[in-house]
Amino acid sequence: MKDGQVQDIPTWVPIALTLLTLPNALGTARMAAAAMIQADRLHPELGEFPYQKLRQMPADVEVEE
Repeated sequence: MKDGQVQDIPTWVPIALTLLTLPNALGTARMAAAAMIQADRLHPELGEFPYQKLRQMPADVEVEE
């Protein structure tokens, strides 16, 4: 509540919560995040979208088990 008014839930919250209920959700979320991270400021030599190009995302099974 801000200034006596109820604040709306950000639009990404229901999407994120729904995504996490789906099979392979972590892998899907990783791929989506990798597609949105344009640059790694700590490693600029990797170029644009380094996580999308250089890394194979681990399977959900490895993380969730």
